[in-house]
Order: sequence, then structure tokens, then C-alpha cells
Amino acid sequence: MFLQVDQVSISYPRAASPAVQAVSFALQPGELGALIGPSGSGKTTLLRAIAGLEQPHAGNILLDGQLLDGPGVRVAAEQRRIGMV
Repeated sequence: MFLQVDQVSISYPRAASPAVQAVSFALQPGELGALIGPSGSGKTTLLRAIAGLEQPHAGNILLDGQLLDGPGVRVAAEQRRIGMV
């Protein structure tokens, strides 16, 4: 897998429910992916977590086999070499 998101959940303080709850998907090298959903469904929050701008409270994010976010592991955003527009 090139990008693997495994059971990622993200919550904001004082929010009634998680912004992202138990999301999983994987992309192989060269594959394109798309996140679709209504406004407020957590698409941007999930992309920010992959880029390292948000920290998941559960789950794992791996890029090219390297754990970027997971239990006891957090690679800084500037070390991930991931861009977001």
C-alpha cells in the first residue's frame, strides 16, 4: 500500500460527535482517490490528518509502509512531504 488509513478517528474539543469516526481505506501507488460527502462530514479534517495538520485520537496513518500517526508515533507535518491545496 502507498497510503493506508486504518480506523482513524478525530474529535475536536467540545464537539458533540467526532469529526471523523473509524475511517479506513488504502491506495496503491498510482491510484487516485476521492473523498466525497456533504458539508461537515469530515473530508477536510481527514485530509489535514493525513498531511499532519490534525492529530487523530485513534487509528493509524501509513505512507509507503512508514507509520506517520499511531499509538506513540507522530511524524511532524513538515517531515511528511505531503502537500494539500
